[in-house]
Amino acid sequence: MNILDNKHINLINLLKKSNQPITSNELALKLNISSRTVKNYVKEINSGEKVPIIISSNNGYQLNSIDVKSPEEKHIPQTYSERSKYVISQLIFNQLEAINIFDLCEDLFLSYSSIKSLINKMNTSYTSHNVSFRLKKNLVYFKGKEEDKRKFISFIITDNLSIGTISKTQLTEIFPRLDIDACYSIIKHELNENNYYINDFAMINIVTHLLIMIDRKQQGNNLVLLEDDNTNSIDSSFLSFIDEIEKKFDIHFSYTEIDILYNLFSCNVNYVGNKNIQLEDVIDKIGKKTYTFTKNIIKKINSIYLIDLNNNEFIFPFALHIKNLITRIKNTTSSNINPLKNIIKSNNPIIFEIATHISLLISDEYKIKIPEEEISFIAMHIGGEMERVKINESKIPTLVICPNYNNLDNNLTSVLYKHFENDIDIKDTFTSENELQVFFNNIPNSQKFLLLSTIPLSKTTNNGNTLVLISPFNIQDQMFNILNGISQYKDNTKNQLLVSNFDKFFSPNLFFNFDTYDMNLLITKLCANLVEHNLVDTNFEHDVFIRENMSSTSFGKIAIPHSIHMNAAKTSISVCISKKGMKWGDNVVNIIFLLAINQQDYHIFRNLYESLINVFTFPSTIEQAKKCSTLEEFKEIILRSLNK
Repeated sequence: MNILDNKHINLINLLKKSNQPITSNELALKLNISSRTVKNYVKEINSGEKVPIIISSNNGYQLNSIDVKSPEEKHIPQTYSERSKYVISQLIFNQLEAINIFDLCEDLFLSYSSIKSLINKMNTSYTSHNVSFRLKKNLVYFKGKEEDKRKFISFIITDNLSIGTISKTQLTEIFPRLDIDACYSIIKHELNENNYYINDFAMINIVTHLLIMIDRKQQGNNLVLLEDDNTNSIDSSFLSFIDEIEKKFDIHFSYTEIDILYNLFSCNVNYVGNKNIQLEDVIDKIGKKTYTFTKNIIKKINSIYLIDLNNNEFIFPFALHIKNLITRIKNTTSSNINPLKNIIKSNNPIIFEIATHISLLISDEYKIKIPEEEISFIAMHIGGEMERVKINESKIPTLVICPNYNNLDNNLTSVLYKHFENDIDIKDTFTSENELQVFFNNIPNSQKFLLLSTIPLSKTTNNGNTLVLISPFNIQDQMFNILNGISQYKDNTKNQLLVSNFDKFFSPNLFFNFDTYDMNLLITKLCANLVEHNLVDTNFEHDVFIRENMSSTSFGKIAIPHSIHMNAAKTSISVCISKKGMKWGDNVVNIIFLLAINQQDYHIFRNLYESLINVFTFPSTIEQAKKCSTLEEFKEIILRSLNK
């Protein structure tokens, strides 16, 4: 049997579209080949088939059955990669113990010898995964240790589909016999019950590997590396979760498998409402030595790699992981299995390098040797924390103030996360104003927060922060109030940028009182002044006019002209007060800000722009500013407006 290639497929497609026989001459004309070549194609397609695919008569050629699939309906693997993955999917995901080689010949349109060559090439390609595909009595088997098989299955899934893009639908296609909705539901219930938070990437990661475990267990494949049942070191709530999974899918996990899942969870979830997790409780659970050692690791990593991991959401689960890692290595010769090890090592070399450094510190302290499998789990902890920090950088730092009565504070925090997880990053929870004040006394005064409080706060405590008073109940009815507070915090942050950088951006040498009816003349004058003070080059004026001609930069009574480039020697703002007002686009403006932005300050341009507009949206502020004759007077009006 020969390969069914594109030339054969094109011929079959033509015949598929017709309910009547087609002569060889007609086919030759449509395919731009000779009639003799058409006859050869038909012979090749029918070669080796018990029943011919194409039948011939005096009227021409037609398909033997209208059920013959076109390539649009059924894709036939063509490349080595497609064919090897087809074989793997048949063996693994269709739960077949073995595949008949003649079935593969028929499915892939390959000869017996071609299938044997394919199997040999697969064994060469996947030798590093410690699995093989054996051919015995015309049957193809998937061989290897169970732990290596599971790693390989994970590799195939994540290689086929980037872990960041795997969807529930795709997992359903891979594991059609498993109730994936139930799996998601049980995991989410575990997270909610224990005040855990998890991002979408981590959820997919956990679900994918849990499904692999369940699928292998249902096929009767067990993994036992740790003989002793040491589940005493695992949270009882997590064991309840395991019990739910076992009941739902009618399986029983070995301690090894429970340990793997526990580590997978600890690498991927974050605590929410950490008032339930007191430092004393953590030290009691993991031991003072392990906790102190973990803190020292974090300090060393920060000093060498400038990465700050000093966050309780990282420290608590990571310290527990270190404790379990040490126990595991001392009590067994087998290491924990991490199906993503190779992906982490190749795609995140810096994170893996940091994890290796941490492993050396652990090895020196506890006189143990840490294998690569365990290093990759450490890398997952670090990578997860760095991803969390990256995501949260765009969120609003938030503090929750709520009395700790009947777990009220933790319940409130969980509800807030559910409704506003894309907007806020809850840094901590406090049960009283005194606790909050102690916290503020130990941080820089410049650091500001959104305060979501169920109790009134004094002006002293609330100084510079954005306060929203809420009830701990019926958060859905308070959505508008909280969203308004989020918006107010963002405005306050933009305004604070202007306040804290006023003397850096503004200068008396760049302040003017100048009445003219010619907008172009004013731009030229302001640009020349910037050039004179060596703040911009001579092309600056040209770039400002290009931007202005694209669209007017006037907003109500103010104008904010600027260059299309950010190449100023120093970020500077020229100010011109026009008491009479001048025509600028469709508006008459009284205050003109000419912005010259340095590339290093590109990230503040938008906030600075919006802050200037916000300050001068009030007519009273415009009227006061029109009377200013010095920069100091102008500054006083802006600061007064921002502090209202």
